[in-house]
Amino acid sequence: MPETKEWLDKEVKLVRYKRKYLHFDRKVNPARIANQISNPEFIIKRAFWPFIESTINFQRYKKDIKNGSRKIENKSRKICYASHFDSEIYSYYNFILSDHYEKKLLELGLADNIIAYRSIHKKCNIHFASEVFDKIKEIGSTTVLTFDIEKFFDTLDHELLLKNWKFVSGVDHIPENQYAVFKSITKFASVKKEELEKLFDFGDMIKKRIGRICSSIEFREIVRKSRLINKNTSGVGIPQGSPISGLLSNIYMIDFDIQIKNKVEKLNGYYRRYSDDLIILCPPGNSEEIKNYIIDSIKSISKLEINPDKTSVVIFTKNAENRLSALDENAKPTSLQYLGFEFNGENLFIRSSSVSRYYRKMARGVKKAKIQSKYSKSNKSKVFKRKLYRLYSHLGKRNFISYAYRSSIITKSLTIKKQLSKHWFKLHQKIYGINNEN
Repeated sequence: MPETKEWLDKEVKLVRYKRKYLHFDRKVNPARIANQISNPEFIIKRAFWPFIESTINFQRYKKDIKNGSRKIENKSRKICYASHFDSEIYSYYNFILSDHYEKKLLELGLADNIIAYRSIHKKCNIHFASEVFDKIKEIGSTTVLTFDIEKFFDTLDHELLLKNWKFVSGVDHIPENQYAVFKSITKFASVKKEELEKLFDFGDMIKKRIGRICSSIEFREIVRKSRLINKNTSGVGIPQGSPISGLLSNIYMIDFDIQIKNKVEKLNGYYRRYSDDLIILCPPGNSEEIKNYIIDSIKSISKLEINPDKTSVVIFTKNAENRLSALDENAKPTSLQYLGFEFNGENLFIRSSSVSRYYRKMARGVKKAKIQSKYSKSNKSKVFKRKLYRLYSHLGKRNFISYAYRSSIITKSLTIKKQLSKHWFKLHQKIYGINNEN
């Protein structure tokens, strides 16, 4: 099948960067299982493995939109990992379904409005944020509304998802093999990683390069009999983290996207959605109407809720000198936060909380490296500087600093580079124990 070869060509290029985690099965070679994955009868009869659920806990500094103060907020994010074989199935069906979705977006004129979980000319969040900020500069005086959908993946209604899957595919009934995939991703089973770690030594498996958590027999005799498997019977929610979850969330929102785009554009506005983040630029006189329409429509159309704590209104105005500035609803100076960036009408920055988090990670990384160097058999007094440079400096190719420099180039923002101009000095402060900058 032509689509199988096209998917395989793409998947083989990516597979070495993906799915390096332990699961109930071993890692697979996409080329060896492509015939099975593309066989509808195989998928219909497939018994999907449970997802492994992992909760990531972290702290972040949250800015109070109303008064500008910052506070530490404890956050958690639930990620679910599909087995290696199942991940390839989801990847394949994601590839097939994406083609239908892209055609539907073009048909509906939504191709520029939905920007997450799509391959759009190799663009990323940096480009998308920059486009919005450039649009604000182009318009000048405008009101920007931002919204966040509460518990997005966890509350997607299964019946509505199936309806929109059919709509995007242009069919009254989806094929039986696609329905099998739909059932596996909605009525999914999962096992919590922390519960598995009580039964199996993950660290030892990684050290010994054991390719899977347990055998099929051990799964039945230990995992299943321990009653660790939870099945989603709520009628809502899909696992966040599978190769098809992002696309399905976009398909789920298609009715809402149509309605909001039409409403906003009738009022001379500009609408973009990046997963659960919505942003709208509109004339100041229409902002309240659009805000209420968004809140009402998300409930009536998508059965979802807007998080009121993450709803913001930023008013951009030009002064007598034609300089653009950002104000909150109380006419106090503020900045627009969007996709990891802050824009105050004149300058663009990476979010200050992200910069602070980078410096905290750097400090922890250096501390850990110093401890490891003490117990190293060779070069006991040497801190592992090469690794630290790769992780925390401009010498690394895939780290926060390289991301910041790339952001500076794409957005043409000199202020981003200035934000991190002292990172090299601060890294050496930590390495050599310097307590001040003098």
